[in-house]
Amino acid sequence: PNAKGREEILRLHSKRIQLLQQHNTSNKHAQQQQSTNSNTVDLSIIASDSYTHNFSGADLSNVINEAAFYAVRDNSDTVNQTHLICAAKKVHNMKRCIGTNGGSLNYG
Repeated sequence: PNAKGREEILRLHSKRIQLLQQHNTSNKHAQQQQSTNSNTVDLSIIASDSYTHNFSGADLSNVINEAAFYAVRDNSDTVNQTHLICAAKKVHNMKRCIGTNGGSLNYG
């Protein structure tokens, strides 16, 4: 899928987990604090070619699952952007290790 399709797939798979989101508020101090929080989730960035080019739907599902594992390891109730970026990189690296010989890992 293209970036828009990947974003939709990520959104679908992330419905079952808590993502760190900016909340709409009229409080200027709260808005300023949230705008400085670079860990709020932006799935369009994760879906970009920089992170998930050539990812299948299953790969994108794995990104969400791995991000949830990272959040648990951080004792966090929510998945943030850093968790998603690390997860995308991990899935990308695993895809590079998979060989064409029946799905075995290729370490050489």
